Amino acid sequence: MEINRSNDPDIVLGQLEDLQKIMYLFDAVKVDLHNKGINQWPYHYPSSIWFEMAIQNQEVFLTKEGDRISGVFALNLDQDEDYEAIKWQFDGERIFVLHRLAVHPDFQEKGIGKKLVEASIDLAKLNGGSSMRLDVFSANPIAVNLYRKVGFQQAEGHCFFHENKDPFYCFEIDFEK
Repeated sequence: MEINRSNDPDIVLGQLEDLQKIMYLFDAVKVDLHNKGINQWPYHYPSSIWFEMAIQNQEVFLTKEGDRISGVFALNLDQDEDYEAIKWQFDGERIFVLHRLAVHPDFQEKGIGKKLVEASIDLAKLNGGSSMRLDVFSANPIAVNLYRKVGFQQAEGHCFFHENKDPFYCFEIDFEK
């Protein structure tokens, strides 16, 4: 699925030549999360194969500081099968899903996460989205609060991924208000 580009010039479409740097970013994020006692992603997740396919489908967006990728996210219409059990408030024909948003630890607490979330919302709207969904690890309070501050509402129900004992909350935002 080709997605129209962001209105934010700092948010660019990921390219195959970015793949190694994207995986480096995720390695750094996973180490940082584990050091903070937040075990949301196993070390083998996400896979470079997944990102390669998402890049080829033009679903990966990123921002850079110099030659380093400071943040990344994927956006598409693919809902995890576990989402079927969630009681969503908002429906529609084009429900976008935000996946794998991450900010490199060296660039955290600078507003990049918020900028990426806002860019994902803009992209979903530009591409005819009726609403957007995501899941976020319940034991990651910074991420949970970020989505709430940007306007996402928590749906009823939760998912379990990666053999975690803590659930992933499901959030959504409606564009048809």
